[in-house]
Amino acid sequence: MVNRENQERHRNEHLGNRPYVCTIEGCSHAFTSKAGLHGHLARHADRDKIYDCDICGAKIKTKSSLHRHKKLHTAEKPHGCDICGKRFWRKSYLNHHATVHTGVAKFPCEYCGFVFKNKYWRSFHIKQKHVAKGEAPKFEALEELAENEEMAEVLEDGVEMGQILE
Repeated sequence: MVNRENQERHRNEHLGNRPYVCTIEGCSHAFTSKAGLHGHLARHADRDKIYDCDICGAKIKTKSSLHRHKKLHTAEKPHGCDICGKRFWRKSYLNHHATVHTGVAKFPCEYCGFVFKNKYWRSFHIKQKHVAKGEAPKFEALEELAENEEMAEVLEDGVEMGQILE
C-alpha cells in the first residue's frame, strides 16, 4: 500500500465497509475511501455541466470522459497485448481482448459477430450497441456466420472469446 488512505480503502473493500456516505439529499451512494466520495461529490457539482470536444463537437458529461473520448481522435494506442502485440487505446479493451488468448466463447452477436462468453453480456451488448441505433441483424444464426468462408474455420475450432468476426 502506498499510503494510509490506500491501506484503509483496501481494508474496507475486503470487509465490505463503505464509511464515506454522500451527504447530498436523495443520494445514498457510499464509498470505501475519502477520494471516492470526493470524486462522487464533484460529479454532483458538475451534474448539469456539459463538456464539448473541440475536435468533433461531441457533448460529454464528465471531464474524465472527455479526456478518454479525445484519445479516439489520435492514433495513440498505449495498451499492448503481451501475447500477440495488438494495441488498444483503452485498458479495458486490452483486458477484454486478453480473453481471446484464454477462453472459448459460444455466444456471437447476430449484428456484428462480436463473441461473448455468456448470453447476458451478449444481450446487454445488443441492447446498448445495436437495438438503440435501430440496426438490423447481419446474421440470423451461428450457422449463417459459418457460411462466410472466413468464419467457417474459426467456428469449427471454437470461437475465441472477444474476437470480432467480420
